[in-house]
Amino acid sequence: MKADTPWVRAKEIFEVDPAFREEPDLNQLDLVDQLLVFEDHIGRLEKDREERLGEDRDQRRRAERRNRDEFKVIKPESTPMFLLYDLTSFSLPSCFSFFCAT
Repeated sequence: MKADTPWVRAKEIFEVDPAFREEPDLNQLDLVDQLLVFEDHIGRLEKDREERLGEDRDQRRRAERRNRDEFKVIKPESTPMFLLYDLTSFSLPSCFSFFCAT
């Protein structure tokens, strides 16, 4: 089951899947108790997913920060043709094509 599995689908899984059907503890619970266990399980899955997303977001922010810091180190203070900023989007003019020749 995933964090976004609805109760109706989970109930079908409980009834059809032999692993759940043969589970004595699950069969002894009434429907309301099964729902409570399901909600607890889904809550844990959602919490885990949020933690993973938060960690991914933090890693991305750190990588972006490292990239900005590295760019500031290699960025020239000024260049004769134009100025570079952190968010500058540019392409080299054709007069610089001889630098790119292989």
